[in-house]
Amino acid sequence: MNLHVRLAGSPNERLALLFRDWFRAHPEAVPAYATFKRSLAAAVPGIATYSDVKDPIVDLVITVADAWAAVSGWRQP
Repeated sequence: MNLHVRLAGSPNERLALLFRDWFRAHPEAVPAYATFKRSLAAAVPGIATYSDVKDPIVDLVITVADAWAAVSGWRQP
């Protein structure tokens, strides 16, 4: 298991909430992301490598989610 803790009001909290809410608003993207994560977990030796490879994908999702947030009026809860 991997637990993430965020400081309330921090930019890192915003990232996590935006990431979550973008996927909630775009459920058609969830299966592809889940498949990517499963395939990656099976292909790499440990959590450090997994995180290193996954981070650029998260960055891409956040880039798209930021644009969505601006257009949709999304605000951090």
